[in-house]
This record gives sequence, structure tokens and C-alpha cells, in this order.
Amino acid sequence: MLPNFSSKKFNIGCDETFELGMGRSKSLVAEKGKARVYLDFFLKVCSLAKAQGRTVQFWPDIINQYPALIPELPKDIIALEWNYEAGYDFLGKTEPYAAASIPFYVCPSTSAQRSILGRTDNCLANLREAAEQGLENGAIGYLNTNWGDTLGWRRCFPVSYLGFAYGAAVSWAQAENRGLNVPCALDTFVFQDSRGLMGQLAYDLGNAYKETGVLQNVAACFIPCTYTRWPTCVSAPRFFSTLVKVGRRCSMTTSCAQN
Repeated sequence: MLPNFSSKKFNIGCDETFELGMGRSKSLVAEKGKARVYLDFFLKVCSLAKAQGRTVQFWPDIINQYPALIPELPKDIIALEWNYEAGYDFLGKTEPYAAASIPFYVCPSTSAQRSILGRTDNCLANLREAAEQGLENGAIGYLNTNWGDTLGWRRCFPVSYLGFAYGAAVSWAQAENRGLNVPCALDTFVFQDSRGLMGQLAYDLGNAYKETGVLQNVAACFIPCTYTRWPTCVSAPRFFSTLVKVGRRCSMTTSCAQN
């Protein structure tokens, strides 16, 4: 497959190997241990990609569970340290790679995954912290991710624009853009709204998730749209009260535009 692509970088994944130690790998893991089985397979995949002249990139969430193995990794691969929550310790998680002279990226996200309206505050903090801590620890890159987890096709793509814009700003010039007026930037460069309404609307709607009380990973406004049973993490009254507040915000913006 690789000869069909021009890029010299190849992301082999190797993340979230939840099934390791089950099925065909069960006996091998019992014999050698999960960490060693993972690393042996990882190195095999690396060698196949390198034989095609590619620089290997990988998601390190599994190898992070076995930090003693990090020095055994090849020095010419790139770790893609990912996490999508505000407050994540990018500094601490990338330190072992810096110490082992293994290049790494920091990889936050737009926080639009598993959501309808996004998560503005989480998004901005996650993107900003990744830039700050990656810069401090010597990251060679910044990868702003945008996922479609759990029926992602139901998510409205413009919800990601806020994260795209702020991620571009802080990854390019972190200190100068740390306090960027995001609604104004969206109006100017994304929505091209001279009235100055759309940027603030996108910003405010992206914080509706906080009204539900579900602050991490899953925006509760998204849950009832994807599951056949009502979730236990948010009550129906609280969910619908959030929708009412969203509707009021939209109405306020429409009225301002008409005036």
C-alpha cells in the first residue's frame, strides 16, 4: 500500500489495543507478558514501514503504560502524544520521550467529537495547554485532531471551526495568541460576519454542555441522539433545560441580527 502514497511519514496507530491478550494472542501474552508482546509486534511493524523508506508515527497511549520500554524504541520514530481533555499533563507524558531522544508531537483536539455543539472551554484549554507544554518540552510538532467518534456523521462540521482556528493560532504563535479573541477571529476569518454575531454564537453554544453537568469526553447534548435508552449520566429534565437555553441564545442572536 505505501508505494501508492507520496508522504514519507506513516502513522501505524498501535493505540487502544484493548483485545491484546485475548483470542489468538492469549497464550503468547501468558508466556511473555503483555508489554513484551506489544513491543515485539510494534517493532515488527516499524521495520516494515522503514523498509519502504517511511518515518513511523504512532499513538503512545499503550507504551505509556510501560515506561520502562520507552528506551527500547527506535530513535527515528515520532510519538504522537494525544489527549483531548483540559488539564492533561502533556509535560509529564512527553518527558520520557524527550529523555530518550525520541521526537514527539502533542495532539489535542477540537473537542467536537461525540458532541453536537462542541465544548468551547475544554477545547480552548486543551489546545492552549498542549501548545504551551509541548513547546516547553521540545515537541517537534502539533497535531490538532478532529474525530467522529460514535456516529460522528451526526455532528455539524462547522462546530469544529472554533477549534481549528484557535489550534492554528496557538500552534503557530503560542505566546502572542494565548488570549486571542476567538469570536472576533471566527467572524473575521471563518464566518466573514461583519455584524459580529456568528463567532459569539458558536462560542456560546459550544459551552451549552456545561449546563448538563457532563463535562468530560461526552457532551450530554449528544447522548440522547445516539442511544436507544436514556443515559444515566444526565437527567431528562436537565437535558431539556439545556436545549431551552440553547434555543434562547439562538433567538437572542437572531433578534440582534434583525435589529
